[in-house]
Amino acid sequence: MVGSNKIGEATAKNSAYSIKIAKQKAGTSILIYAVDVARNKSASKPVKVIDKTAPSAPSVNTVYDYSTAITGKAETNAKVYAWVGSKKIGESTSKSGSYTMKISKQKAGTSIAVYALDASENKSASKTVKVIDKTAPPIPTVNKITSKTVTVTGKSEKGASIYIYNGSKKIGQGVVDSRGNYKVKIKAQKKGSTIKVYAQDKSGNKSKSKTTKVS
Repeated sequence: MVGSNKIGEATAKNSAYSIKIAKQKAGTSILIYAVDVARNKSASKPVKVIDKTAPSAPSVNTVYDYSTAITGKAETNAKVYAWVGSKKIGESTSKSGSYTMKISKQKAGTSIAVYALDASENKSASKTVKVIDKTAPPIPTVNKITSKTVTVTGKSEKGASIYIYNGSKKIGQGVVDSRGNYKVKIKAQKKGSTIKVYAQDKSGNKSKSKTTKVS
């Protein structure tokens, strides 16, 4: 019985019984008793339904390299944990199906695994997300450009693409090497021309332009 509702019955055979029931919610109290052939009723044995169902994997909203919190949805009252490799970077409790977890900023490309643990210690599958790069490269440095310059040099973020414009016309493009240096070939430009140089990283984040005049 669950309250006044009978959920199953059976006849004991060789002192053992098996009663088919519908699945019951975790925490439900079930009373079980026996009645013999003379209609004598035993005392009731109460048992509680044990939670053995793991929560669903939490959802995780996009995490950027400037993020100081992870948010998403998870089973209400479940503990939510975030790990980078073997290091725990945050934990929180899901309230009304949602959670907010404070973290320190993580590098772009970092893999974060997030899982939920319910009150019965059932662990969900992990949801893995990668930290998205949303930080623009710094403004590139540009060495002196004269009317005879055919290679523009300077420094910028490693691996970023360098774009060089004279007005609205692109006159050169290159990639910053592993030491943070770039060399981009251009045609010689007229004295007094205004040259703009900017960097764009692999995630499409664009720096502000560095403006210089041809001497």
